[in-house]
Amino acid sequence: MRDMRKYLAAALLGLLFVSAAGCADTKDAGEQPVETENGTGAGAEEAEASGGLKALEGELSEEGRSAYHSVLLDVYFNHLFPNDRVYGFLEGADVSENEFAICDVDQDGAAELLISYTTTDEAGKAALIYDFEDALGMVREEFFAYPALTFYDNGYVALKEGRSQEAEEDSSVQDSMFYRYDAESDTYISIIEKEEAASALEDAQELIIPWQKLTEENIDRVK
Repeated sequence: MRDMRKYLAAALLGLLFVSAAGCADTKDAGEQPVETENGTGAGAEEAEASGGLKALEGELSEEGRSAYHSVLLDVYFNHLFPNDRVYGFLEGADVSENEFAICDVDQDGAAELLISYTTTDEAGKAALIYDFEDALGMVREEFFAYPALTFYDNGYVALKEGRSQEAEEDSSVQDSMFYRYDAESDTYISIIEKEEAASALEDAQELIIPWQKLTEENIDRVK
């Protein structure tokens, strides 16, 4: 009888051990990255580590996606921008070195088209933001400046006044031009007072823009 009790006690302990191990495995298998407004937990950690926030995708209708696709094709093949604007093209340059992104950079809930165009002479280089007017069925220019720009999560944009390569590499260049997205006019307005910009950027975080090379493959993914 005593041997039987010892056997039952050992068997019970074995069952408890197997059950505990199974629960631990289930917990580990069920743990997934926590979803945040900036993507998965891993993506958010990357953004935080780099000192910025990943720009949200924003909403974009099928008509808007098709329109952005057409704009990018025109830039790629003809170096032609909306409203027949031309910024030039250096002979022998690789057009795919230009970049574009589609995201909600002005924080209005809709996706804008960003283009950084640099395969031209210094005077023709351009950073542009377009949005799609669903009511009018057309692409409209929101902003134009010299590249490269720094975007913030409160709708502000900063542009270094030193445009030359040497100025960009010189860490002592502190002066910048600032712009702020104005929802009423759906455009960016220049900020004259540097104090206003400095105050606005105190708690702002830089946006991480999902730039892509201007290649046929990347353009085809837009439509």
